Amino acid sequence: MKRIIYCIAMLTMMSALFSCGSTEGNSVSEKASVTTTKSDVTTTKTADSKDEKTTDDEAIKNDSTTTTTNQNDTASKSEFEKISGIWYEKDAENTRIINVKADGSYTVDFGNGPQAEGSIWIQNVDGIDWFKFYDIDRGLWYSFQLVTNNGEQELASEETDLDRSYYFGRNKPAEKDPNAPKPNAYGFYAITNPPVTSISVASLTGTWKTSDDPVTVYTITPSDDLYKGYFTCKYEDGEEINGYILYESTSPDLSGATDYFTFYTNEGSLIEGFDVTGEVPLNDLYENWYGNKHYVRID
Repeated sequence: MKRIIYCIAMLTMMSALFSCGSTEGNSVSEKASVTTTKSDVTTTKTADSKDEKTTDDEAIKNDSTTTTTNQNDTASKSEFEKISGIWYEKDAENTRIINVKADGSYTVDFGNGPQAEGSIWIQNVDGIDWFKFYDIDRGLWYSFQLVTNNGEQELASEETDLDRSYYFGRNKPAEKDPNAPKPNAYGFYAITNPPVTSISVASLTGTWKTSDDPVTVYTITPSDDLYKGYFTCKYEDGEEINGYILYESTSPDLSGATDYFTFYTNEGSLIEGFDVTGEVPLNDLYENWYGNKHYVRID
């Protein structure tokens, strides 16, 4: 009997012992699970944050389809010091002024008060370093190459949508005479003191047509001003345009300038520009301003 009671007691103690061990094991497992979940959340958040920054920077690094090497990740201060300082736009009506800092940031004064700012990235394209000026919204303003022209450093931009480049130099341009002649929207200056010659718009009076197809005919009439006239242009398809003719130059002082007979619509749009050759009598007009047309006098 005592043996039976002793066995029952031993079985009861062993059952209790195994039951406690199982409960502790479940507790450890739950803690490990919580820790792992927390770690997963933290890792995911960090990765997402990193991806967002990488995506933002890649928009700048990959703005060109040309195979390039971006140097900003390793660019030293000396790279930006090459172009640090004040730069003045050249040959501009309103001079823009760029202030480049050694840390790769910049500001622009547009000459009449407003300013812009941003950062510069260096991109090597086919062995040439381009300094790419981005505004604070990551929009590309201009890409500049550092060049030397007649011993002077210049920032020369890539060609823009207007098929022209912009140049900035370190020397401040001379103050402009507010009374100096200004060109029109097409870069032509009115000739206020024409040379004493037989050249005049009045010499164009008559009818002119193109020397080959399609045929375009100009009928030109004079005005009270020797250096202004009027025209009617008739195209082969029946379209007709009316306008006026001026005697203009590409320079205000006639020094190294090219003179043109310029044809404008009544709304002020330039449609033709004929070289002033000085030939007398004038029987041929060559249009080299845009295209390569040849008109001949027919009466």
